[in-house]
Amino acid sequence: MTVPEAILTVGVWQDSGLLGNVAANMATISRTTAQASHRGVDLLVFPECFLTGHFNREETERIARQINQETVSALRAVAKSNATAILVGYYETQDGGLYNAALHDWRRRSDPG
Repeated sequence: MTVPEAILTVGVWQDSGLLGNVAANMATISRTTAQASHRGVDLLVFPECFLTGHFNREETERIARQINQETVSALRAVAKSNATAILVGYYETQDGGLYNAALHDWRRRSDPG
């Protein structure tokens, strides 16, 4: 039995993101994912804390609170509409703590809806 070769094309976006400007960073994610999808990228990886911007002690907790279900839904929509997986880092608040986290969504080109 012959097993078909599995190929995963990974793209990496290098940028720091704009500190505290989740909307601008989401726009970059959306634009870059569309471009990567047209180039056949299956998984696009963004840097640590890209969605929120890098650590700034005075602002990080406030910025982390901007990440909510609406943000997650928007990322999923970008992944789905471009049939490209996204992995992006951000800061999150949970149980009174501040954490360096990552969101991901995977939509294969063959996945239905």
